[in-house]
Amino acid sequence: MEEILIPMTVFGAIAFCFWCTYHYKNKEKEKVQDTLCKAIDAGQQLSPDTIKALGVRSISATFADLRKAVLFVGFGIAFIIFAQVIPDEEAPQILTGMSAFPIMLGVGYFIVYRLGLKEPQ
Repeated sequence: MEEILIPMTVFGAIAFCFWCTYHYKNKEKEKVQDTLCKAIDAGQQLSPDTIKALGVRSISATFADLRKAVLFVGFGIAFIIFAQVIPDEEAPQILTGMSAFPIMLGVGYFIVYRLGLKEPQ
């Protein structure tokens, strides 16, 4: 029982951390959206400075794809390095294979980024 409990706890904690991050980020975005909707309903003019003051960032989709590509590839490379440090014989091969997933996601995002640059703005 302990053999399965420890990995479940570790991976559950990682999943919980990701969930918390996205949950609270979405709550923050929802509050900003509610504030903007109330301001629009009240008939107020919203200047770009006002929107920036509320914390709304404008990142173009193409640069967001590049950022995701760099993060995924970096995570995959870090996973490969981590796999080589483990003193087990089978672990490096397994973990290196698993690291192909984030690297391929990063390559996919990079391709989307490059294709997005060629479209007329």
